[in-house]
Amino acid sequence: MIDKKNLLFLILISLLFFASKWVISYYLYLETTSIKVIFESVSDGYYYFPLVKYLSNFDLNNSFNPFFENLNNIMLPFYSIFVHSFFYKFIGSFVFIIGEYIATFLFLLLFYKIFILYYSKNLSLLYTLVIFCIPIIFSIIPIGDLTYFQSIKNDIFALRFPRPLITSLYLFFFMYFIISLEKIEFFTNKNLFILGIILAITLSSFYYFFFLQISVLGLYVFYRYKISFLNKLYQNWKALIVLVITFTIFALPMLINMILHEPDYTRRLGLISLDFDQKKVLLFHYLTNYLRKEFIILLSILTFYMWFINHKKFLNYKLINYLYLFFFGSVLAPILFIIVTNKSGIFYHYNNTVVIFAFLLILFIFLDLFSSFSEKYLNKLFLNVATIILITFCISVNIYNSFQLNLEKQSSQRSEFTNISNIILNNYDLNKSSLMTFDNRFMVWSVLNNIKYLNITNFIMTPKKDQMIEDDMIKSFKFLNIDSDGFNKFIENKKSSWRYINYDLSTFFFYKYMANPIKTYNNSQNFSNEVSEYIKNSSPINLQQSIIPNEELERLRNKFLKTKLNNFNYPDLIILNKKNKFLKDINKIENYCKIFDKNFYILLVRKDEKTNC
Repeated sequence: MIDKKNLLFLILISLLFFASKWVISYYLYLETTSIKVIFESVSDGYYYFPLVKYLSNFDLNNSFNPFFENLNNIMLPFYSIFVHSFFYKFIGSFVFIIGEYIATFLFLLLFYKIFILYYSKNLSLLYTLVIFCIPIIFSIIPIGDLTYFQSIKNDIFALRFPRPLITSLYLFFFMYFIISLEKIEFFTNKNLFILGIILAITLSSFYYFFFLQISVLGLYVFYRYKISFLNKLYQNWKALIVLVITFTIFALPMLINMILHEPDYTRRLGLISLDFDQKKVLLFHYLTNYLRKEFIILLSILTFYMWFINHKKFLNYKLINYLYLFFFGSVLAPILFIIVTNKSGIFYHYNNTVVIFAFLLILFIFLDLFSSFSEKYLNKLFLNVATIILITFCISVNIYNSFQLNLEKQSSQRSEFTNISNIILNNYDLNKSSLMTFDNRFMVWSVLNNIKYLNITNFIMTPKKDQMIEDDMIKSFKFLNIDSDGFNKFIENKKSSWRYINYDLSTFFFYKYMANPIKTYNNSQNFSNEVSEYIKNSSPINLQQSIIPNEELERLRNKFLKTKLNNFNYPDLIILNKKNKFLKDINKIENYCKIFDKNFYILLVRKDEKTNC
């Protein structure tokens, strides 16, 4: 049990970290909560805010289009948004703010409870803050932008909703649960009941962690019971039934959602079917990388160290053993996933997990060595001072990052966003209005503010079929008087620094047109020689690369030419973001008044007896 003094200290630390972001936001901006949470959201986390509202209202198939009805359901990361959805019913968008505080506190609490099993209270607090502050520190030093360090910075714990803000809590609770069972029997009804809940929640939230957990469980049972593990499983078959039943019950929401969801939706999210040949390519890729010299050296050093500390019973070797199990489990997880499923996900999540647990294993080794040093040479006062210095430094970095986020350009854009939202809310009833915008923030804002119709939505907001999204996109272009040349430029394949991706088009189709050696759209090979060669030389797990085959480009071009504005819902409001280059030539639209035009946004409203241009 954690004592009240340290519990209160963790509550206070969480509040200080929380305040270092949100007090600044409230000080700088007078705006509605829905705007605040969108602009303060880390990366693209705000894309998931509408899903919270959908679940809260049990409205999982809204098309936001009067001509598209009776859709299949959206596929939800159920348990990563469930708690937010429940409380959204009572406090609205404010739930995203409170959620950050609670998640921060729970993260600190979990690691404190892990460390307190092996170390003093003072060291446990210090070590907990080290884990928490490393991603923050990496955010301001150049090394944090390197590939592997980005995983540490962004995926151990960050405020991006719902991953890793919520999903990391499930993973590290699982880690704490496994470690906490060291001195008690594992195969009890209570333990396997809890384990069934953890596994079901994780699978329904972020299935990559689920396969890591399964890998770790297999290693853990073998580590703990050695060659008698099969006999142990047989002896405790009743407890295993508890596990299966509990898992099934808590996984039911996800299973029902899978049955009723729209297949095009999950394909846009990168979930595709794999045949045997594709599996072989993926397995070969991972095994080849695991046999690389650098990885073999790292694994050999870590394994030798594990042998040494276990042979000598050195320091808290059992804690390090558990971290090694998680590291090795992360290595096995993608192999397990490829073998047992017929689907492909976004494999870089598995790669990131290997990096995270390799880092945590090495960090825990150094922390364990430091504990021996601190017991001999450092007193409690020194540890307390070090803890306070670390807290102060990390809060200062948080404040610095918050101000950096609100530089003049960002501040001006945010002010324009607020001005437009005020104009709309003061003059229009969104429950009866239709909005056209290509801006993701305004899409999310409008959903959170009960918009009735949206002429176009991004890839994650609705369970529309791809054909419906195409229709919406093309009709919106036609309505805006963008000609075929403009449309062709909008859909063309574009190359960035390390991959092909058209960011504008990906807003609507995301991973639909993924292109790598094992998968192209409809398995097409109809690309230019240059593009074909690039695809061939790409990594088979580079599912973030999108290239449209030539015949698909031609189909879309022809569809654009043939499409008329039949069954088109003319918007009441149009918001254009000037950063969208494909919209740069739109100055006026017939029967619409331009009532706002500044550095970032343009707002046009449909003419009626109240509006004068």
